[in-house]
Amino acid sequence: MAMFEQWVALGYSHGPTLLIGALIALLGLVNWRHGRKIRQLEARLGHTHQALRQEVKMMGQGAIGVGHRVKHLEKQMRTQPSPFEQLLMHGTQVAEPANKPAKAKPHAAVAPMEKPASSRGQSRAEQALAQWMSDTRHTA
Repeated sequence: MAMFEQWVALGYSHGPTLLIGALIALLGLVNWRHGRKIRQLEARLGHTHQALRQEVKMMGQGAIGVGHRVKHLEKQMRTQPSPFEQLLMHGTQVAEPANKPAKAKPHAAVAPMEKPASSRGQSRAEQALAQWMSDTRHTA
C-alpha cells in the first residue's frame, strides 16, 4: 500500500496504474496460452516423429526382405535355366515361317565369330544373350 501512496503522491492517478496492471495480467495470460499451445504442438510433433520413425524402420526391413528375396531368385535363376535359355544352350533353332524364303549366306561376306565373353562375372543368361546377339548380328 505504501508503494501505491507514493505512486499517487508523484502525481499518477489510479487509471494508468490499473491499465498497466491489466496489461501485465493480459500479457501473462497470452504467454500462458502460447506456452500451452507450444507444449501441445511439441507433443503432436513427438508422436508424428515416432510414427514416421516406425514407418521408416518398417520400410527398411521390407526393403531388406525384398533384397533377400531377389537374391534368392537370382541364385535360383543361375542354378535352373529357363526354357528359353535351354533352347539357346542346346542350339535348337526356330523353324523359318513358310511364307518367308530362306536367305542364302555368302561365305565370303560372313565375318569370323567373335570370341564369347568371359564367363567370369556373367551369368548363363548373359552369356546366352551375348551368343544369340552375335549370331543374329551375322545373319541379318
